[in-house]
Amino acid sequence: MKYTILVRFVNVIFLAMAALYPASFAHGQFPDTSGTFTLHGTFEGTRSIDSISIVVLQDISNPDAQHTYKVPVTNNEFRLTTTLNQPARFWIRDFMRFDYFVEPNDDLSVVIKGRNDSCIFSGRGASKLIMLQGMQHEFKNKPKPSAATSSNYLDYYLKLSGWTDTAVGVMNDYLSRFKTTVSPTALEISRIMVKFHLEEARFQTMQMLVVKAPSLSMSTNDLIRIFDTTININEIFQLPVTDYMASMGLLSHARQIIELSSWRSIDFAKQSSMFPEIQYKLAKSKYSGLARDIVTAKLIKVLLRHDGTSESVMYCVNDFLNNASNAYLKETVKKDLGQARRIAIGQSAPSFKLYDARNRLITDKDFKNKVIVMDFWFTGCIPCSRLVPVIREIEHRFKNDTGVVFINVSVDTDKKKWLNSLKEGRFTTGSGISLNATGEHASDIVKDYSVQGFPKLVLIDKKGRILSSMPPDEKPRAGEIDDISGVISNALYD
Repeated sequence: MKYTILVRFVNVIFLAMAALYPASFAHGQFPDTSGTFTLHGTFEGTRSIDSISIVVLQDISNPDAQHTYKVPVTNNEFRLTTTLNQPARFWIRDFMRFDYFVEPNDDLSVVIKGRNDSCIFSGRGASKLIMLQGMQHEFKNKPKPSAATSSNYLDYYLKLSGWTDTAVGVMNDYLSRFKTTVSPTALEISRIMVKFHLEEARFQTMQMLVVKAPSLSMSTNDLIRIFDTTININEIFQLPVTDYMASMGLLSHARQIIELSSWRSIDFAKQSSMFPEIQYKLAKSKYSGLARDIVTAKLIKVLLRHDGTSESVMYCVNDFLNNASNAYLKETVKKDLGQARRIAIGQSAPSFKLYDARNRLITDKDFKNKVIVMDFWFTGCIPCSRLVPVIREIEHRFKNDTGVVFINVSVDTDKKKWLNSLKEGRFTTGSGISLNATGEHASDIVKDYSVQGFPKLVLIDKKGRILSSMPPDEKPRAGEIDDISGVISNALYD
């Protein structure tokens, strides 16, 4: 989530620089070069800052190439010097909304005017960062279509699809201005990455259109026709993907593309128990090398969250552990599997002890012989806001049933923000029992319940056993309310 369509354009700059070495880059490797990266910084105005945290990420598949430096600030100035073995992503926590890309031997100066990425760059290596900032200005007068101003979701999707095609043209025009300062190869790689990230938004919107199709009286043939005439899936998969792109975490779009492409491959039929395996096999067939390991490891993490340790998911896990090459990613998948098993259906729900909105200490022992519906959320979580109507309707269905308890658990660290969100009812219903998972007496509830993304909905039966711990769809699907209500009803009368 910190990414947006515009934010993701930052990745373009990094790829453009990699393209300056096409011979090596074509094989997925950056030239064997290393050097220092120096960042000199100045905070504009009077500030009382003792230190800042600077994150430098070179390789997501290697924990030794991921660092967070605590850098002292003296008289509003700071300096970081570190060694890079390849280009890296970096950002300053709390002061940069997104990350930038640097190379070995870059010597940057930055003036920070405030939070939310108000930065002025100069020095060796600054040109690519300035180019990035210029990209954002290109879209100020070309806003993305809004669902709120569209007649229905199909209209919104078609508008967004047209905007996506136009946006690619706008970016091509912008990049053409740098013909004299950036190599043709670098410009072409930049265009490829812009295409990737713009397509990700189109894919996400198409997924929601599939969910909404019944309410729009759209048939499967309608969906297939719209997909095939607005998305060129072959063109997307034919775009070059290297190990180097993958190691830098530049394949955030891959999971959505794999999921929707798999769905299209079965003509948008209802997802069967074999759907995890279908996605996994498609990912394996479309990527190779380290890129395959990274994409499939990320996919398995999501599958374990959504489908648990089903037979189809375990096929994916076992195949990955037997065939993947990256040892770190294998350990990551083993860890994800362990977390999924800890809160598997039938397991005893972990205990907890948290304060509620009235500052009362609440524990799991307060709900003996009750069916518990537990919703994990935080202020600003857009997927959480999409779940609110679902939870609100379920609460309404069971409002007169004392055997059901609704608990919402927030990870907000700002108590005032948390309480305001409860009143607003945007990111949670604010009904039932409201708990906060931070502060004094906060348990390890987030870890114990394997909350790796938000929202997450956990159902617990009257004997304290897990009924369901899968996160709901990020965009509520048709029938979800009935499915969840059915599980609760069965637990009440079991």
